[in-house]
Amino acid sequence: MADVVAQVVGRRSRSGRGRDTLAVFDAVRRLGPPLTRQAEPTGFRAGLLTLKVFGSVWMTELSFMIPTLKARLNRTIGREVVQDVRLVAGPPARRTGARGPLPPLTPEELDKVERWGAEITRPEVRAAVLRAASRHLARNRR
Repeated sequence: MADVVAQVVGRRSRSGRGRDTLAVFDAVRRLGPPLTRQAEPTGFRAGLLTLKVFGSVWMTELSFMIPTLKARLNRTIGREVVQDVRLVAGPPARRTGARGPLPPLTPEELDKVERWGAEITRPEVRAAVLRAASRHLARNRR
């Protein structure tokens, strides 16, 4: 992972895909509990947000809330970015040492993270790098 980040640090982005991913993930986090206790974003590509949901009851509940969820996310972001939401079942990510929500990134930090992931072609690797870089910057400001 360090090699991938080292390769892309300092390169300018050619698109806003990374910025959109970070904005969508941050918007989900801002919705707060109970959603953030029961689901987490795992990907965003071409307007499709993928949420991992922790349990069948919440999967059913969120399936009815998709139109409202899209509207709230887009309103939080300030533009129409999320066009659809896909729900997948899965266990929550293992969290260690959680100390509450991380502070939102500044525009300068968002630009820095976007530059780091701009040249990564594999979407799952790019999303992982963007999440890790965002968390790193936010934790350092805590």
